[in-house]
Amino acid sequence: MTKRIAVLGALGILVVLVAFSLSQEGQRTFAHITGEPQSEALVNPNTGEAVTLEAIQNEAEWRKDTAEKLRDLD
Repeated sequence: MTKRIAVLGALGILVVLVAFSLSQEGQRTFAHITGEPQSEALVNPNTGEAVTLEAIQNEAEWRKDTAEKLRDLD
C-alpha cells in the first residue's frame, strides 16, 4: 500500500512539473486548467491596437507580393 501511495505521489509531482514547464508563467497553466478567462491579447507596438487574424493575413500577403515584385526587378 505504501508503494502505491509513493508511486501516485511521484506521478502527481510529475504532472505538476510538466504543467509548469509547458507554461511561460505558472499562473497561466492553472488559469487554463480551472477555466478562468485569459484577457491577454496581442497588441501592435506601433499602433497600440489589438492584432487580428485578418491583419496578419493581410501583412503576409503584402510581404509575399512585395517579395515577388522585388524578384521581378532583378
